[in-house]
Amino acid sequence: MSTRLSSILGACALTLALVGCSNETVKKVQGMADRACQCADAACADKVQKEYYDFAVANAKSQGTQDERDEVEAAYSRMNDCLVGARSSGAAPEGAAPAGEGAAPADGEEPGK
Repeated sequence: MSTRLSSILGACALTLALVGCSNETVKKVQGMADRACQCADAACADKVQKEYYDFAVANAKSQGTQDERDEVEAAYSRMNDCLVGARSSGAAPEGAAPAGEGAAPADGEEPGK
């Protein structure tokens, strides 16, 4: 992933995590994370990443509770890990779990890496 695209996505995640979301936003981002974790190649990862970017831009002014913002941030982190895994090895990284199961980092890894 290019540095520019990574920066854009990071800004979008921050926008969603800090500015707004709703229960519907949480479900949508969790669904995108689930799809990202099913990706087996870069083309799939690019498609999910574009969907997330478009959604983030369109919903940047939504509001939500702190718990909802935390859930969006967790789902985005899981989605990002899976996108990186799909691009590098063609499979979701170890520790990528479906929504609600709390993805754990692999031994010796820091969360979000």
